[in-house]
Amino acid sequence: MPNLAGTSMSSSNKGSSTSVRCEVCGNSFSSGIEIHEHILEAHSIHPFSYSNIYGVKLDTLGVYESWSADAAYVNIGGWLMSKWDESSYDDVDRAQLTEWGKTPYVFDEATAPIIGYHTVSGDKSPLLIGETGTGKTSMVKYIAAMRGQPYCRIQLDGGTTADQLLGKLILVDGKTIWRDGILTIAAKRGWMVTLDEISAARADVLFALYSLFDDDRRLILTDKAEEGSNFEVVVPHAEFRAFSTTNPRYGAVVYTGVKELNPALKDRFEPIKINYMPADEEIDYVISETGANPTVVSQLVDLANHIRNDSDKLATTFSTRLVMDYAKYSLHMTVYDAMKVTLPVKMNENAADAVLQMAAMQTGLSEFTGTVK
Repeated sequence: MPNLAGTSMSSSNKGSSTSVRCEVCGNSFSSGIEIHEHILEAHSIHPFSYSNIYGVKLDTLGVYESWSADAAYVNIGGWLMSKWDESSYDDVDRAQLTEWGKTPYVFDEATAPIIGYHTVSGDKSPLLIGETGTGKTSMVKYIAAMRGQPYCRIQLDGGTTADQLLGKLILVDGKTIWRDGILTIAAKRGWMVTLDEISAARADVLFALYSLFDDDRRLILTDKAEEGSNFEVVVPHAEFRAFSTTNPRYGAVVYTGVKELNPALKDRFEPIKINYMPADEEIDYVISETGANPTVVSQLVDLANHIRNDSDKLATTFSTRLVMDYAKYSLHMTVYDAMKVTLPVKMNENAADAVLQMAAMQTGLSEFTGTVK
């Protein structure tokens, strides 16, 4: 299969002369989404079937470490998205930049293309649905870090108000002024945002989001007066992207505060199920991030998958986050000793007892239980 994407571009970004050239017909395009659509429509070749100019096969989904300092585009689920222009940052933007860890995020091959499409096109905001610790928030942070895009995580819970998101009138030196909320700031500046645990948000907060995720993408500030009007309409920056996350509403694990989303709001998102990583990829990731003994990590991931498979019976799960925690403990004490103290407060009593019994059987290395076969 030929390599269809070539470039004639600067260091990349908004406001630059960046372009991507189709090597079949020579036409140039200003964005990854445009050349993908062109290749599909003009040449009848699906965009996931060719390699990009950096040699990354876009139909080989999995670990996307196509990022480099010199590359003008990042590969998100097989779609090309330009990096941010560093010269456009101001101090506020720089304060929101985020970095990634030692290893790339592992995209699930089934979900990566649709996540990439919506990230590049901005067509619809993804709603990431998955158990705790499946990497929902990490995915968005990874994309922002690779792209060099300012990133903001907004925790939605019963205490989060619409004023905190949108803004409010405040009194300063005897004068009433308007102060933008964090979501309004992000929308105006073009940041990437995670709306974390959206199904736990208050009803007034959810209603405030309707217009932002509607087809015309507008943020309505009803309390901010403009000349000739008693509200302001904010048109988000073209680079603004918002991902929402939630735990499953139904299932073996009960998540406190999770409510069924209003169908009218849910319809404005693209719901995408996020699963745990395959075992071999989870093992590699945890080893890279923690430096723990590979056999200990392998045993932890095996234990985690047994619990995940029995989640209906145990009414609990064992997240990648927990695997990371106990891998780090293994560098200083036995995993079993750490679990005895911490598991009873991480899950229900019956589940903790069952997990400890399973862990007691993992006696291959002293780092795990203090015994050696």
